Amino acid sequence: MNRFRCSLSEKGLPRFFAVTGFSVFAALSTAAFLGETVSIAAAVLTAGIAILVMGIRRKVELVPVILLSVSLAFSLYAWAYHIQAEPFEVLDQTKARIHATVLEGPEEENHKYYYKLKVTRVEEVPQLGNFTVRFSTNQALFCQPGDEVECLAGFYTFEEGGLYSAKNARLAKGTVMGAYLAEYGGTFVIPAETKSLLAILWEVRRSLRRCVEGLFPQEEASLVRAMLLGEKDGLSADVESDFRDIGASHLLVISGLHLSALAAFFSLFLSLFRLGRRVKNLLTAAAVLLFLILIGFPFSAVRSGIMLLLFLFADCLGREADSLNSLGFALLLIGVLNPFSGGDVGLALSALSTLGILKLQSGISRVINRPFQNRRYLRRAAAPLTASLSVSLACVLATLPVQLLVFDGFSLLSPLSSLLLVLPGTLLLYTAVPAVVLSLVPWLTPAAAPFRLCAGLLAQLLLRGADGLGRLPVPFAAVSQWGAVVFLCFLGAALALCRLGGRRRTVCVSAAGMCVLVLCLACGLENRALQSGTTLAVADEGEASCVVLLQDGKAAVLSLDGYNTGAAASILKRANVREITSLRLSADSWEAAEAARRLLRKFSVKQVIRQEALYLGKELAGLMEGIPQTVFSEELSYEAMEGLEVRLTEEGALLTFSAEGVDTAVETGKTERGTCSLLLTNQVESSVNSSFTVLQTDDIIEETESGRARFCISAGESRIIWLRLKDGTAAIRRED
Repeated sequence: MNRFRCSLSEKGLPRFFAVTGFSVFAALSTAAFLGETVSIAAAVLTAGIAILVMGIRRKVELVPVILLSVSLAFSLYAWAYHIQAEPFEVLDQTKARIHATVLEGPEEENHKYYYKLKVTRVEEVPQLGNFTVRFSTNQALFCQPGDEVECLAGFYTFEEGGLYSAKNARLAKGTVMGAYLAEYGGTFVIPAETKSLLAILWEVRRSLRRCVEGLFPQEEASLVRAMLLGEKDGLSADVESDFRDIGASHLLVISGLHLSALAAFFSLFLSLFRLGRRVKNLLTAAAVLLFLILIGFPFSAVRSGIMLLLFLFADCLGREADSLNSLGFALLLIGVLNPFSGGDVGLALSALSTLGILKLQSGISRVINRPFQNRRYLRRAAAPLTASLSVSLACVLATLPVQLLVFDGFSLLSPLSSLLLVLPGTLLLYTAVPAVVLSLVPWLTPAAAPFRLCAGLLAQLLLRGADGLGRLPVPFAAVSQWGAVVFLCFLGAALALCRLGGRRRTVCVSAAGMCVLVLCLACGLENRALQSGTTLAVADEGEASCVVLLQDGKAAVLSLDGYNTGAAASILKRANVREITSLRLSADSWEAAEAARRLLRKFSVKQVIRQEALYLGKELAGLMEGIPQTVFSEELSYEAMEGLEVRLTEEGALLTFSAEGVDTAVETGKTERGTCSLLLTNQVESSVNSSFTVLQTDDIIEETESGRARFCISAGESRIIWLRLKDGTAAIRRED
């Protein structure tokens, strides 16, 4: 072991756990992207190369360690997929009667209730059992964790495609398949005979939830619940959208910031007693571990929790934990315990942001403090501001590759929002924790009052701050998938150049400048493509329709419906559109009303087109006050944009227009026969005859006698489909 350690440190090579941890994490992410079959081949290949290198060089060095770690990770992923996921895929698109144990739930989303069930027996296929599903129902079941459920369930596999696809994300969280309640008749819930640990934890979480809801108003309570317990189901869509748009959604995810606040509170509380350092650290570690058990071990919290526990245990031994080694050990432990963890985007962002703070923050801080180098008092006064800014920039830079690949760009507001909101967010945690803990003890409730007041004011400040920052006209740096790939190639080349150049300042500055230039060029080209010409954006909305027309930096919302009420707003934000020339309300549903409310609240709307019988509601009608409205019950023609005339059929089921020489139709309901070049429809058996069809459902289009599409793509396969109209043709680009 001593010889091994020396060979890793003789030439200043990275630490052992840092090397193996990041190697395993990178390999598991690659395995999630490539799949099981390729992972087996990759494991054999990397193991063979490692043996070959070790045969050439007798001394154990960095390259064999990396290769062996990567081979182990690929093997673990392939083995886990073969044992835990593959056998149960035969149930896809089938219905069967199941016996299951409730593990978690309910979680309300899009007016449905979701439970995590462990299926113990499938009656139709007795050999299958002991696998976990995400179970959905339209009505909540009267059950709690630990209870048994017997029902008829329909099974389906999660959507594939991409590293952080729904399938990989769900596998990382331990759910193999999706399921739904096929029929309510014959559904039985059998209460557990004795209270299980799951039921006890559920009751504790429910007590804490009620405590938070009793301490704060509804909006502030939902924010505190998200930051303390990781329960974001109470957050309104507007709040989540605000934090996501300004690049501050990490404040709503339990991470090192949250666990540090919890540990600081317990450490301060234990300091009131005459306890030694070791006892105090061990009790604090126990509190952190109990908290992780309580919130269900989310990856970002587990990563920070392991690092915090290593710090506390090292302090007990009178030693100092190495942060980079601790991060690598955390990733290694998570990867070994859960080989599917590489497909979780939250863990990737958490690990990369921590790595950025460890490796980039000090250098960024030196650059920022350079103007104050000879002004000692000014440097001290600005120290909190520059420290927060350097941490924010380090996190943004470190997580940039994931943001480009997953979110197709990044918010330019992210550094500013982190600078302004991290401090009140930290103070909120430091005041909300004692407010909740003290409120749980009746005779300590009066002591919680000042903490409660401060936490409530800070929660209001965070909510108003996120809303105000979201209204600023700061552009979103959109990057196409090809642009992101090119940038990442240049980034890899720049890092290799810095390494080969001995990290000389001139080489590093030149490499950084090259990367910034490539990124600016990719952002500029994408923004120009979206701002000029005519583009149709079609969002994946299941069986609903959401279509936005973009032209010369403005937008016309042609149809607005679907479970994702923020889809249209996301399209407009990505295209950096601030003005909606026309907003058409085409569906009488709460989803359409919610989506319209978000657009009216965030953007400047010039006119609204709606049906006569459409119910608006008090809030939506108030937002539309002062905006010109056109109400129709029969056929109507209106100017959606300058020079672009749109015709609506009776009841608004079919919308037709011609742009850039392309005759286009948007079908949102059953219509009579028609003809067009491009059809956007949510009707599987459409009567409209088109040369090309974009089907806005997950179903497969069927050729009918009335209407035949020569070419067809399903919007259900992509998050957004961009149709660039030019010279009578439509160039297609998917965003998965």
